Amino acid sequence: QLATQEWADALRSLLAPAATAGSGSAAEARALLAVRLLRHAGGAAVTQLRAALAALSPERLLHPGAAADAAAALDAAVRKGRPYDTSSMQRMASSGVMWTQEVKMRLIDHIPQIMLVDSMGSTEGGMGVSVTTRESVVETAKFAMNPTTRIFDDDDVEVRPGDGRTGKVANGGLTPFAYFKDPEKSARTFRVIDGIRYAFPGDLATFDEAGNMVLLGRGSQVINTAGEKVFPEEVEEAVKRTDGVVDCLVVGLPDEKFGQIVVAVASTQPGATVTESDVITSVKSQLSGYKSPKRVVFVHEVPRAPNGKADYPGAKKLAEEATQS
Repeated sequence: QLATQEWADALRSLLAPAATAGSGSAAEARALLAVRLLRHAGGAAVTQLRAALAALSPERLLHPGAAADAAAALDAAVRKGRPYDTSSMQRMASSGVMWTQEVKMRLIDHIPQIMLVDSMGSTEGGMGVSVTTRESVVETAKFAMNPTTRIFDDDDVEVRPGDGRTGKVANGGLTPFAYFKDPEKSARTFRVIDGIRYAFPGDLATFDEAGNMVLLGRGSQVINTAGEKVFPEEVEEAVKRTDGVVDCLVVGLPDEKFGQIVVAVASTQPGATVTESDVITSVKSQLSGYKSPKRVVFVHEVPRAPNGKADYPGAKKLAEEATQS
């Protein structure tokens, strides 16, 4: 692993003012490394990246408790009157975390020439990609499927564009044979349909009217409330569009009346005043009422793994503690 100062040096080559950006092949190499370090721009950054961002300036680019994403770093620099030179940056990639349209547009506002490559994939393989530029904006969670990707329903019948159904995303092509010493999980995940071996990571999806794959979320995280299914990812993005909200995870908690209730675990911008009512009202203006959170738990930082992926067990524990107190 790189030391914090090496990460900071790489980031400085990309985000420092032009006068100190360096020149020649060494600066270009550092800039390329910085692009790799910033690949998780749509979610919380890794711990070392956060430390590196803090090392870039004695004033610090980000509030210590805020999600360390590239858009926030660029926004903060502009507010301080010290915008960064990103003229050499051509492409940014992200995989494995939700990269919203709103965050992408914030990045494009700062870096007009950037191409944002959002890959839908998992340990079991890649399934789709979306590319956003200033001239071509793609909605959140919409992807062009890889040639070997399919969507199947519970009866292993393929879901096709235009039929209005939802199914499980399957990755064909280069597919693992099994998980090490876990035959039950292997049998669920790796299956043969019509002579072709597929991996089913657990993602649910459908098609839009243009034939794009629309990622709905993980089946294991679906919340069943009052006879309706709610995908946490959809609600999370609606919560994050509430003014003052930085990050959010949504979980389901047991409820005698509804079976489960939708609970949002959210963090806010430093100094922002956001109430539970604000969040609920905002979500109801975007989604059907049954998808809106019944409770909103505000935390200093939404729990995520070091690579930015959602820590749903951690979020559920925070929700349980807050609602039981």
